[in-house]
Amino acid sequence: METVLFELVERGRDVATRAGRGTLAAVGRQVLDTVACVASGGSHPLATRWVPLLPRGGDAVSLAAGGDLDLVTAVAADATLSHVDEFDPLHAAAAVAPGAVVVPAALA
Repeated sequence: METVLFELVERGRDVATRAGRGTLAAVGRQVLDTVACVASGGSHPLATRWVPLLPRGGDAVSLAAGGDLDLVTAVAADATLSHVDEFDPLHAAAAVAPGAVVVPAALA
């Protein structure tokens, strides 16, 4: 029995294999921009106060908050920290920052 998550992963893989150069370049920019935003957010003074309060005790790693986190906390930490300095990698046509949600989840 296939799950919804399995179906979404399969669809994502299918789309990625058919993506053109322009699409792949745009995705690469989103990933790079998001990782830079997470790094910037992780060094922000607010992060130095907030990160130590995160619950520890998992095997996931946050780009900005380090390891020993559960998966949900690691993804939430990086997604949150990607917004701290407001350098969000915006997708102008959609007026959203898709990388802030997708990239931390994919990398965790």
